Amino acid sequence: MKKVLVCFTAFLVLSAPAFAARPLNTDDAGTVDLGKFEIETGIEVEKAKNVDETATAFAVQVKYGILKNFDAGIEIPYSASDPSGIGDATVKGKINFAEETESAPAISLGVDIKLMNGDKDQGLGTGYVDYGINGIFSKELGPVMGHANLGYTIVGTKEGTASENVISYGVAVEYSANDAVNIVGEIFGSSVENASVNPLDAQIGGYWSINDMTRIDGGLAFGLSDASPEYKATVGITLTI
Repeated sequence: MKKVLVCFTAFLVLSAPAFAARPLNTDDAGTVDLGKFEIETGIEVEKAKNVDETATAFAVQVKYGILKNFDAGIEIPYSASDPSGIGDATVKGKINFAEETESAPAISLGVDIKLMNGDKDQGLGTGYVDYGINGIFSKELGPVMGHANLGYTIVGTKEGTASENVISYGVAVEYSANDAVNIVGEIFGSSVENASVNPLDAQIGGYWSINDMTRIDGGLAFGLSDASPEYKATVGITLTI
């Protein structure tokens, strides 16, 4: 289990995975509008179980609407804990190939490629390229919007070592309290090959749309399994220009 904890902590802190519509980890089927930039930045503080210290990480993600139904971008993480520095960046793309109807959800497909620019010797990178794919489903039900994800990541490892590929999943709901404020909740987790205990977390939070360009958010997640952190807290801002 120690190996799982180490790998999962490295994934969270060093890779600092991007949020869909912050603060959610579960992605939504929407894409950035054609010709628009979306810039997300946030800070996350994590406390592992049975450890007094916390780890702090930042992330910046920039996406651009290339087509009406396709966006692409890059995410750059930064660890403010020991070791500190820039971690492995991730190149991302998402295409929406089925719009929502009265009886069916919107369906999108996300593709991620984690690079190996982080300093492996300093513990800021894995030294390998990872490839991920994520099926994304979103459906509106009155004031509630639901999202579901199912993904698979091929994790780069040294030849001859056991596979650590990951199946990821998540379900989330967004409740529109008014025109500016949304309350969100989700359960998300992953299953790592050759691991007996896998991460599972629950998060509650929300976001406030100050105007059409600016949104601020916050969330608090709690670990539901032994492989999860005790808690994670995040705050961030999203700009659309």
